[in-house]
Amino acid sequence: MHYTIKTLLERVLQTEVILEHPKDRSLGHYASVVAFPLAKVYKKPPKIIALELVDRLLEDEECQAVFAKIEALNGYINFTLKESFLDRFCNQALKLGVDFGKEADKNESLYLEFVSANPTGPLHIGHARGAIFGDSFGNLARFLGYRVHTEYYVNDLGAQIKLLGLSLWLAICEMQHLKVEYPTEYYRGAYINELAQKALEHFPDLNNNDPNLYATLGDFAKEVVLAQIEQSLADLGIVIENYASERAMFAHQEEVFKRLEQAGGVYEFEGKRWLKSSMFGDEKDRVIRKNDGDFTYIAGDITYHDYKFKQGFDHYINIFGADHHGYVARIKAALQFLGL
Repeated sequence: MHYTIKTLLERVLQTEVILEHPKDRSLGHYASVVAFPLAKVYKKPPKIIALELVDRLLEDEECQAVFAKIEALNGYINFTLKESFLDRFCNQALKLGVDFGKEADKNESLYLEFVSANPTGPLHIGHARGAIFGDSFGNLARFLGYRVHTEYYVNDLGAQIKLLGLSLWLAICEMQHLKVEYPTEYYRGAYINELAQKALEHFPDLNNNDPNLYATLGDFAKEVVLAQIEQSLADLGIVIENYASERAMFAHQEEVFKRLEQAGGVYEFEGKRWLKSSMFGDEKDRVIRKNDGDFTYIAGDITYHDYKFKQGFDHYINIFGADHHGYVARIKAALQFLGL
């Protein structure tokens, strides 16, 4: 209804109209301050402009069919809707049901990434917030006529997967009553013990001398956790169309970082490679490759966003977790250097 009234008023007055509900509901269903910004344009007091605008509106046949009263009061314009209009609107809503307010295809596309929690453990309530918000956002966009693609970015590359594999091995050793020396960092909890039991059943001949032991266990656990995450989302009625692997995306990192270098977006310092993110609003430059040759978390994100922004969508939206708000500026900086 708000959109219908606003569109009508803007057609007649040929200017943007901001609508609000008056504090005193006896003044009408809607009110507008449209006369105030026009005072500078027409060099007249808002009170005079409001009266002139009311006269224009009262002359329009569609306005006559919609409004029972249009009144100017101290520069404000108050609108009271006709009962016949309200009846038609309510009947239309009842007739259309869940399709009431649905818009036609806009011929615009939206790439929506949300949740994207690390596959190193089950979803928690914080992830559920982002999942519900993202799914609702996508549903609303579809309702408004956008073509929506949803995606979950799977961080399946780097230290966290190896650490997950190590954590499983420690739990397996405990189950087999072997001596365990715990490192400073490792994943723990009942779910790790459950994953360890599944790993033992899947890999009956695990060998600590295997140089790929932690990677093998980490990849196995990641797949199990990811399946659990998908099921948790399904239990909420949420289905994400695509799960994009960081590992698969990172196969193209050489070409991406070459373009960053050519754009002057990176430099070497203290044996590390840095992104000049401070040039585009970040509070400081960010390390993308450590002095041991390993890439940092943001390196994978840059490669993924380079891929994503080449998919030809009209709009791109990331819904980050609360602990990722600091990533916005650095990702935007990388995209600027990449020309995206």
